[in-house]
Amino acid sequence: MCWHRRARKTTFALNYLIQQCCQVRNATFGYVGPTYKQVKSIAVIDPMMYKRYIHPDVCTKKFNESELRQEFITGSVLEMKGADDIDSIRGVGWRGVVLEEWAMMRHGRQIWEEILEPILRENMGWAIFIFTPKGKNFAYEYFMRAKVDTTGDWYSSYLPASKSMLISPGELEKARASMPERLYQQEFECSFLEDATAVFHNVDYCLGGKLEAPVPGERYTLGVDLGRTHDATVLTTMRASTSHVVNFQRMVGVGWAVQKEHIVLTAKRYNNATIVIDATGFSAGSVIAEELKEHPLVKDLRMENLNVIPFNFGGAQGKNKKALVEKLIVSIEQKLITFPIELTQLIDELKYFSYETSDFGTTRYSAPEGLYDDCVMSLGLAVFGLGSHVYAHLNRPRMVAPRRPIVIDNI
Repeated sequence: MCWHRRARKTTFALNYLIQQCCQVRNATFGYVGPTYKQVKSIAVIDPMMYKRYIHPDVCTKKFNESELRQEFITGSVLEMKGADDIDSIRGVGWRGVVLEEWAMMRHGRQIWEEILEPILRENMGWAIFIFTPKGKNFAYEYFMRAKVDTTGDWYSSYLPASKSMLISPGELEKARASMPERLYQQEFECSFLEDATAVFHNVDYCLGGKLEAPVPGERYTLGVDLGRTHDATVLTTMRASTSHVVNFQRMVGVGWAVQKEHIVLTAKRYNNATIVIDATGFSAGSVIAEELKEHPLVKDLRMENLNVIPFNFGGAQGKNKKALVEKLIVSIEQKLITFPIELTQLIDELKYFSYETSDFGTTRYSAPEGLYDDCVMSLGLAVFGLGSHVYAHLNRPRMVAPRRPIVIDNI
């Protein structure tokens, strides 16, 4: 079942499972979501989901919140699991299962082919796969297989938002205007896109030029993403007239005093570049931003009156970060900016940077778990500092981009 975002997939899944548990005696059924945390949120925390539909008259006891397990008066049982813990799914004896957001499951193919399919074949059971597309992965493969199936084992359902009428045209237009068109087509029109989990496309075509020394009379912006406990602090300097990255510094394990000195020296070197700095919440970033704005940091260099723009990533419920990233998306897709090929850390981060979309249509951008986005955020802050200048060169020649993608080796 390939249904669009906010198409009531979870509502259908829970109600169907409850119905099966009420109709079939002495059987066990399963619900599997991408993560245990997500499943618990649906089953236990959200009052508009499982708790809304289950009726106490059909249960022998209250829902077991620690085991995510419900026993019914028919003798049947509903078990809920997270796909992030594969071992918890092994050995189940389910008669039927719903796999929610199957395309998002890190081990989705393995869970089905190695664990669930053999059990359900033996039990003469059933499985329902519910998802919104995430590129042409295993979910796409099985969906296409179901479309051409002649054995009767498979059935496919395809429901884009433009046909379901579940979301008003006005709300769809708002969603379309608030997110990149490619993501809208995937999340609401159920389009199977190549490399769909990537946020930035055409990264290789923005490669060009080299790092540059400052040019007298030119205007520059300096994007500063400050590291936290394990993150790096990254400084990205861009030349306004060409929208090209001319200086790049990444620091790990360096004290605040040294970081501040690097910021001041770089800004001074590049013609008193405008500094756009991460000043989120009560982080050290906000402290540094205030120091840069209110008084000199390095007295011996006589640095005063620096042009500093504090940027709050968490402002307006994350909308600031969303706007920053989506401006960077447009800048890269339209090839409005360029950066040298030797910046492999930046290029790698741009390529694996991803996103998540909630059931309410909210998009959250971040690096995948265990990876970093410091370079991406620093570049985004620098592009933010360019303002409308990033679009100024559209009517004049740009640097020649590579004719075909360039493979960057991880070192």
